[in-house]
Amino acid sequence: ATATEIVLLFDERLDAASAATANYLIEPTIAISSVQLDPSGDRIRIVLATALLEGVTQTIVVEDIADCAGNVAALNGPIPFTLVIPSTPEPGDVVINEIMADPSPVVQLPDAEYLEVFNTTTDKYFDLTGWQLLTASTQAALPPILLGPGEYAVFMNNSQLPLFSGVPNVAGWTLSNTALLNGGTSLTLQAPGSVTIDAVTYSSGWYGDDVKDDGGWSLERKNPFLPCSNERNWTASNDERGGSPGAQNSVFTDVPDTQGPTLSSVQVAGPTEVVLVFSEGLDATTIADASYVFSPSLGILAVVPSGATNDRVRLVLTSTLELGTIYTITVSGITDCSGNAMATGSASFALPEDVEPFDLVINEVLYDPVGTGSDFVELYNRSEKVLSLAGLQLANESNDVIANFRLITADPVIMLPGSYIVLATNASDIVTRYPQTHADRLLQMSLPSYSNGEGTVVLADAENNTIDLFRYSDDLHFTLLNTTEGTSLERVDPDRPTQENTNWHSAAQDIGKATPGFQNSQYAPAPAPTGELSIDPAIFSPDNDGYQDLLTIAYRFDQPGFVATLRVYDVAGREVRTLWNNELLGTSGAISWDGIMDSGSKARMGAYIVMLEAYDVSGNVEKFRKTVTLAHRLD
Repeated sequence: ATATEIVLLFDERLDAASAATANYLIEPTIAISSVQLDPSGDRIRIVLATALLEGVTQTIVVEDIADCAGNVAALNGPIPFTLVIPSTPEPGDVVINEIMADPSPVVQLPDAEYLEVFNTTTDKYFDLTGWQLLTASTQAALPPILLGPGEYAVFMNNSQLPLFSGVPNVAGWTLSNTALLNGGTSLTLQAPGSVTIDAVTYSSGWYGDDVKDDGGWSLERKNPFLPCSNERNWTASNDERGGSPGAQNSVFTDVPDTQGPTLSSVQVAGPTEVVLVFSEGLDATTIADASYVFSPSLGILAVVPSGATNDRVRLVLTSTLELGTIYTITVSGITDCSGNAMATGSASFALPEDVEPFDLVINEVLYDPVGTGSDFVELYNRSEKVLSLAGLQLANESNDVIANFRLITADPVIMLPGSYIVLATNASDIVTRYPQTHADRLLQMSLPSYSNGEGTVVLADAENNTIDLFRYSDDLHFTLLNTTEGTSLERVDPDRPTQENTNWHSAAQDIGKATPGFQNSQYAPAPAPTGELSIDPAIFSPDNDGYQDLLTIAYRFDQPGFVATLRVYDVAGREVRTLWNNELLGTSGAISWDGIMDSGSKARMGAYIVMLEAYDVSGNVEKFRKTVTLAHRLD
């Protein structure tokens, strides 16, 4: 069909007399030059004397149409029609809008994968004939349908079509029902001529929900009108059915982007290549002309936009990075796809070294979030090395066996000495609930399950070797805490053993109940021993406000092999707390006291004596004592 030709399709072959010009009338009136019966016998071609106007609704009246047996068609009144001339698509005109990659376990929708696309324009029609969807491993032709302004189309394997009979604009394709990988893959929507109209590289970490990422829920695009959007513009569906195929997404918003991009991190892809990671997709035309300044100085051989939405820039260097040197890059002159300029940003990086046990430690754990909030695990680089998270995993324990390994990231995300990274299933939830969070140190991933009450957090390498392991329980929280809900467990000293119970304490309530991405509120390094026994601070106030809540007791012996008992007494000589009872010690170490007595009650305000009695295999006995003051807040 064209602007001067109308084709009428019937459900059976017609009698030749049906091609009479007098049988057809077009209103508003347009003269008919000729009427022809197509050789197929089931189509009438009407040639017009003048062209139809695009977008104008007209009607055609059809009379005396009969099949080859002489049966006359019963056509009720004029038939409206509108001339539509498909437009040439531009990037962003049609977007990938919803992905059902893991339909099982079923919520309410059928057990079938589907992909939804959306026409973001208000006045364009697109003929999807010749369009392709490319995944990382396969491709499929889109069904040849006409997609109008603001319309949705839902595609699935042909065998699944009957399951979605009640969903509008559903069409089948040959793509396998398992091609949309549960863990994620790249998806590219191409128009004829291999023109990329939209691209998404999704992952299971995009759900932002520990329950929904296990299946039955789709990934929905929040704002389909934002160009170059990345994972921040996607989340799990809130539709009670598990998804919203063929309709506006349950998480839809049309709030415009008014914020410029930021430089999130620098990844070291090799000795002569670094990748700059930005908070959102960039305007590709500004990437090549932007300013990239290294300190110490490095030359740039090539600048290559990367990522499905150009949210990464690969820099190929003219020289090799030196091991042990920390570099800083400063970037300016870049805008996002909405035209927002980036403020000058800087980030540091270096060639990473291998991660060994106790280089990277579990530093903070939130296992009992408020309501449906997200758990998080914070890691801290206590070494002097630059480390990479690529290939590292989190796991838990099942029946006393380490299991359920989850990849943290495949990207070469680096951690400088003394830096923190927070791992969470829903990064935005952590920022919302804990506004003090350092958001640039958040990494979204699919966490293993960490049960309330007690459990085990395991940090492992790519070969499942344990780097650090922490068995947590409610017993490690401050005894007088009303509830553990929403309060993290913080490591007191990253240099003390992970599984030492007194090396963990509830995060201070005054600071917001957690410290994701920065120094723990209960951080208290062991004092440098000035003799056999040292304490710090001399006055402590165990009220869980984050200020001197813990007394740290450190020891040092000239030789190993001492067995020690450590007790706390009040000034009347009454035993208040036993911290060690015939414990075999090393040459140095530390332990903490939170002001709680053996009875479980809070010790009274006043002076206390810390007594350490130690003996070795030769029978030598050593006794040491220190005095400390326990203070309470005066309300």
